[in-house]
Amino acid sequence: MGTTSYQPPRRGTQSRTSRVIEDRESLRKQLSGDDSIEGTHPAIIGALVALQSLLVGIVLIVLPVLVTSVVSTTLVDQNFNFAGTAHFGAAFWVTAYGAHLTISGTTMTMVPLGLTLIVLLGSWFTVKRGLVPEWIPIASYVGTHVLAVVVLTAIVAPGLASLSRAFLGAAIVSVVAVYLGLRSAGGNNPVREALGRLPQWIRSSVKAGLGGLLLTVVLGALAVILWIILGRDSMANLLSGWSLDAMSGAALGIAQLSLIPNLIVWAISWLSGIGFAVGTGTIVAPAEVVLGPLPNIPVLAALPEAAIPDSFAVIFLCALVCAAGLPALAVVRGPYAMKRWQILVAPLLVAAVFTGVWALLAWWASGSFGPGRLAEMGVSVPDTALRMLLVCGAPAAVLIWLLRRETKSWVGSLFVGKGGPLYSVEDEAVATTSYSEETEASDPVGPLAAGGSAASARSSRSGFSGASPVNARSAESGTSAGSQPSSGSARSAHTPPPVN
Repeated sequence: MGTTSYQPPRRGTQSRTSRVIEDRESLRKQLSGDDSIEGTHPAIIGALVALQSLLVGIVLIVLPVLVTSVVSTTLVDQNFNFAGTAHFGAAFWVTAYGAHLTISGTTMTMVPLGLTLIVLLGSWFTVKRGLVPEWIPIASYVGTHVLAVVVLTAIVAPGLASLSRAFLGAAIVSVVAVYLGLRSAGGNNPVREALGRLPQWIRSSVKAGLGGLLLTVVLGALAVILWIILGRDSMANLLSGWSLDAMSGAALGIAQLSLIPNLIVWAISWLSGIGFAVGTGTIVAPAEVVLGPLPNIPVLAALPEAAIPDSFAVIFLCALVCAAGLPALAVVRGPYAMKRWQILVAPLLVAAVFTGVWALLAWWASGSFGPGRLAEMGVSVPDTALRMLLVCGAPAAVLIWLLRRETKSWVGSLFVGKGGPLYSVEDEAVATTSYSEETEASDPVGPLAAGGSAASARSSRSGFSGASPVNARSAESGTSAGSQPSSGSARSAHTPPPVN
């Protein structure tokens, strides 16, 4: 009589696993896909994304203020008021958009640009994740964002000047976030279509101005790093005078990091030779340094305490000029034809974009930082605007006016004395060839679609090398009319003449 062991019935593990996977897929689609918002009005989608952007700013700025006030023993010893702390956190948050912060009857107008950067990054992340690239959601997002910031500013930081700056700051932050978030979005992107309608030389000029500003920001950051390295002993001595616990020390560190972008803007003014102020009656410039009692902020102890030699000041100014003007090479090397008035206006547009954005940053990064002598902090915008206009406009004008191929051809025609066209036929063929090669590299269909034009441009250029101007123009007109040279004529164009 055999013995058999008991075996429990097998369960359908495979079907259960597949069902779990299906449930997870449906949940993922509901959370991250378009099925959960199907049928929702586009304006509501934009408003919800704007509220998410505001929530990110509240979590990253207001919540740390509340946590610091609750946990820090230095603040708990005092009478802790949750409502007052929340009011201060909200007022501190709207300063990221340019609103005024009032503490103990003292109004602070200087904007911590680090907070503005945090708000901008949070808005960019939410726009990239959730905003639909259509005009109605975009308008709803910008309107809701601006309206919410203005309403909250009217509650926690009232005043006409504060509301005006908050409105302007919220509009700029929301528009920049929409541009950065939807720049790489696929489909019918209205932002890309709107920018694509601008002439190519205008887009290149705007990019050159913003690129020059970015390079100058890099130079300013390097200068601030050098200041911190050289002044680390002074910072340590000042920090040793603080009696802080762990949470208060972390809050002080975050506050100093929020002022680092302000120092970068001040450093750019220092590199230009104008300098900046850290209090009424003070100046920090390469040629002159006049300091008084500074606020007990360790990062301010790293500022230069003495003037530098004139040779170093000239080197720093030349480096700033090169950084601001080199991006104008994008306009010089652009594969498109430009008229004479466009060549004259392009450097002015580059310098206007550079100086305008710089003036806005300098205006936000400067102002009042406390009572008394701290009412004047940062850069004097009227004094530095003209210097920054020359720093960017002079090299951009030299590069664009002298190195554009139309200018060289026009100057050559003046020396010849025949009053030729704005740019020669050979230069047009070179521009067509370079544009065709760029199309082939960026478009997979480019080698098939642009091969004929590139070949015709190359054949035209090779035919112009040994022909007179009249024959060159006739050859170009024949090529543009659609005539293709035969193989025999092509060989004759490259075969040297027989020797008698």
